[in-house]
Amino acid sequence: MDKFKSKDIDEIINLMQLYSTPVKTNDDTIRFFQETRKSFGSDELVFLYPNSRTSGIDLKRSFSLQQKNSFLSRYADYFWRYDPLYNAELSSEQNTLAFRTQDVMPYRHFVKLKYYYDFLQPQNLVSELVIRLFFKSFFLGAISLLRSKNKPVFSKKDIRKAELLIPYIVNTIDVGDIFSKGFDKQRLFEQWLESQAEGIILLDTDFRVLYHNSKADSFCVFMPGQKNPVMGDDDFGMITVPDVIIQDCKCQTRSYQDNSPGSNNRIVNLKNQKRFHLQYFMFNSSNTENFKPSFIVVINDLSRYGTDAEEVISSLAKLSNREAMVARYASMGWTNKEIAKSVHSSPFTIQNQLKKVFEKTGLKNRTQLANLMKYSDNMQPKQ
Repeated sequence: MDKFKSKDIDEIINLMQLYSTPVKTNDDTIRFFQETRKSFGSDELVFLYPNSRTSGIDLKRSFSLQQKNSFLSRYADYFWRYDPLYNAELSSEQNTLAFRTQDVMPYRHFVKLKYYYDFLQPQNLVSELVIRLFFKSFFLGAISLLRSKNKPVFSKKDIRKAELLIPYIVNTIDVGDIFSKGFDKQRLFEQWLESQAEGIILLDTDFRVLYHNSKADSFCVFMPGQKNPVMGDDDFGMITVPDVIIQDCKCQTRSYQDNSPGSNNRIVNLKNQKRFHLQYFMFNSSNTENFKPSFIVVINDLSRYGTDAEEVISSLAKLSNREAMVARYASMGWTNKEIAKSVHSSPFTIQNQLKKVFEKTGLKNRTQLANLMKYSDNMQPKQ
């Protein structure tokens, strides 16, 4: 019953040939997905583009072929939470690439759900086939094919057909650049942000949030600040940006413009025993002569290190044991000569080691080093 017939094979070959032709325009994209919809005998095709930061749907980049935009809006705003296929559909795990409604839940149970009664049934839709697309380890999104109640449900043959076509679909999407190059780069960048152990926030020249990862979101809630929208991402909402970050960025901007030194490191001590190390990197995103920097802010949770300043600084800046020890002494106000005597070295060697400490930590002087390391009240030089 589920074996391919001659007609099915011809159809698959025709689709493979279609998918080998790069899509270059919006019309090509629509034709590409329309042919896919027709091939599977579905009444609707929805492409769901994932938002890596929310593990949800990026509504602005998703689309529906047959329904109006309200179809996706209603789903993204409300009905996704009742969809039994949702988690499997947008999972970043490359386990199952194609599956049907009945692979997740028997139809006799599915048709009793709020999702079916209030969302699918009014649109005369019921059966669904999901095709999940990956390029190497990157999740590109999911194609959802839906059939009306007067058509047979998707079969195992449809799954096998989808599995045969997935490499060709992915190749077409990649070569045809359905998503603009800017979106591709942004997608890779967002995934890189999420892969980092540190919290990362990007601020524009007016200290507005451009991007942030989920680690930054979870760290920032511990520090007092104001809710700020993420620029250009209406679906993602708000993030609390700590007041200290905005103050530091403003201070560094003034310091740079005045050619005066400014610290790009800070330790934040909170009453709840939380400690965070904030590190700032300035860059010019405007390419103008009147330099007004944007900022990358890196947030480290110091609770994963010990209470020892030497261990923290060494871990964050990748200092050698000797460099970390010299940094400890210097932060206590010791002179190069005093440090050299304690570690049985020369003042000239200590000077070179301190230079490396400043290069690795981004600090400019001993005062900044002392401010960075003073969070540990019990810190004393080792005799």
